[in-house]
Amino acid sequence: MRFRGFADIEVLSIGSIEAVSAARHVLMAERGVTNRATLESGHVTFVEAA
Repeated sequence: MRFRGFADIEVLSIGSIEAVSAARHVLMAERGVTNRATLESGHVTFVEAA
C-alpha cells in the first residue's frame, strides 16, 4: 500500500479492502498519523499471490 507522503507499507491480506484497513492501522498505531486526507489516500501498488 502507498499513502501520500509515506513509503510503501507491506501488508498480508486476502483482498484490497483488508489491505487498506491493515495499512491504515499501521499508519495510525505505529506512525501516529491522524490526517484524514493521508489515511484516505491509500492505494494498492503491488500484489503478489502466494
